[in-house]
Amino acid sequence: MKSRSLLILALSVSLLPLLTSSLAAQSLKAADEIEFGDSDFMNKKEICHNVSMASGNLLKITLPSNASMPDKASAGFQWKDAQILDRNVLQQESYQFIAPSGLELGATEREKWTFEAVQKGSTTVTIHYSQPWNGGEQDAFIFTLNITVVK
Repeated sequence: MKSRSLLILALSVSLLPLLTSSLAAQSLKAADEIEFGDSDFMNKKEICHNVSMASGNLLKITLPSNASMPDKASAGFQWKDAQILDRNVLQQESYQFIAPSGLELGATEREKWTFEAVQKGSTTVTIHYSQPWNGGEQDAFIFTLNITVVK
């Protein structure tokens, strides 16, 4: 019984950093970049990421995509425009579509947003992954970014 209690305690202690890291905000430097891959969205419809950053700093977010033109082998999904809850706290500086480097069928494209922290406060950025045409699948994935600007 004592060895079982020690095993449970050891597992609890070893898993604690994993559990708390997903809940804590990630503190960023002046121009940090966070890239998410296909595997980040496996078995998850929604991803929520928390970030803390200083006013004036930039944050680049890259998400996997499959937004090829209809004449290519593609499902036609793409990330919609980023919705920023409070533009007094955070503003979008740029958006970039990045084509795959090779010609392999089904290669992952990427979409990148650059945001600037404008002033102290909190806001939320939401981006929906959908097929942009009438009748296309909507909200296949949802990416949410909770931003806290600290100074």
